Amino acid sequence: ENLIQSLPENHELLSEIAAMFATVGMCKQAVAAYTKTGKIKESIQVCVTLNQWDLAVRLGSQHNIKEIDALLAKYASHLLSKSKTLDAIELYRKANHFLDSAKLLFQFAAETAKDPTQLLRTKKLYVLGALQVEAFHEQQRGGGDTRATLEGLLAEDSSAAVQSRLMDSA
Repeated sequence: ENLIQSLPENHELLSEIAAMFATVGMCKQAVAAYTKTGKIKESIQVCVTLNQWDLAVRLGSQHNIKEIDALLAKYASHLLSKSKTLDAIELYRKANHFLDSAKLLFQFAAETAKDPTQLLRTKKLYVLGALQVEAFHEQQRGGGDTRATLEGLLAEDSSAAVQSRLMDSA
């Protein structure tokens, strides 16, 4: 890790060091090395490979890389096609796509509700879905800055139709 900081940008060893870190599962260090060489797509690929979707999405948004959302959706649909709904929910949650996570939680809860022996599980799934919707609202509001809060509320207002349909179906 100290070597990454001491080497100059675009040094030839940084890519090798990043690959070594990625091989042993040290995502943040690999991303730091790849980022210092300007290899953002490789950084994102390491995050995806090591299932660090929150970092991958953050890198994608910081460097204006639009493919990350498509890759996330593709992987989620792959998980859903293999009937791994809970893994897809976790994927969306880790990537801070709270509304997508909530939608899947509500769908899974509706399926679980058909079994009368799973009532407690159904209740927990609906509560988790509601917590994901709340996390989405917090994300939209910003953090504490008044201006960010107002902008978040305006953005939240514009997407209220989608959210209300989601909550009405729950």
